[in-house]
Amino acid sequence: MELSSVGLKKDLSNVDTAGKETIVGFGMPDWNAQITFSTPFTAPSNGICYIYLQNVAESGCTLTIYVNEKNILTPRIAADNPAGAMPFGFHVKKGDVVTFTSTYGTTSVFTPCIGG
Repeated sequence: MELSSVGLKKDLSNVDTAGKETIVGFGMPDWNAQITFSTPFTAPSNGICYIYLQNVAESGCTLTIYVNEKNILTPRIAADNPAGAMPFGFHVKKGDVVTFTSTYGTTSVFTPCIGG
């Protein structure tokens, strides 16, 4: 098996099924180690950041997310959005700095990967 679809040319034929499952497991979220954060936030390990906009059904809002000062996402949510809360998730590497601005309330959570 080659990982050519993601640009890697590594032959994994010498890795057994258990080894492959372990490798994949390293990238899975460790829900028990989840923490909330405020910005600026420096990722302590590889993981996933989630930013939740709260009560967006009451008024429209804009969220601008930056990783290492690069704008990665700027959704604008309409005032009539029925969801009430909107989650936005994105992967980060150890050392990435996350900042964001929002015109409404947020909760921000970092979930490290098991392999960190």
